[in-house]
Amino acid sequence: MLSEEKKNEIKEFLMANRRAKLRDVATQFGATYAQVYAIDIAHRIRTVKRKKPAVKAKSNMGVKGASSNPFIIPAPTEAPAPVVDMVNQPPHYTKGGIETIDFIDAKELNYNLGNVVKYVARSGFKGARIEDLKKAKWYLEREINSLLGS
Repeated sequence: MLSEEKKNEIKEFLMANRRAKLRDVATQFGATYAQVYAIDIAHRIRTVKRKKPAVKAKSNMGVKGASSNPFIIPAPTEAPAPVVDMVNQPPHYTKGGIETIDFIDAKELNYNLGNVVKYVARSGFKGARIEDLKKAKWYLEREINSLLGS
């Protein structure tokens, strides 16, 4: 708990240095960030100025006899792009018509071999192809060493 004297010191410092970072002020005065933040908010020292929303220009498009204003950009008429589910079904998972995990399950591959298939099948669709192929090689060598007992 901060004393009233310490709170007043922090308040005066914040008022004099409105751009000071609250974490730095907390360290300087031996207080927590939350305590300094509470002082800042309670006294409205560093009020955040919110930007006013931009006013949209009214369009005269489609109105007969309307003047053509070169500063008004027409809204796109094409349909919005479909939402891609990058968690459950990213496009690179279904290249070729089958999900890689379905193939791995069907062939009953273990972890290492499943990752070999996964990295080879998806190589180049998400990042650098050479990195994916090196990762597949790493898993294949790991499986070979496991079978050799080394």
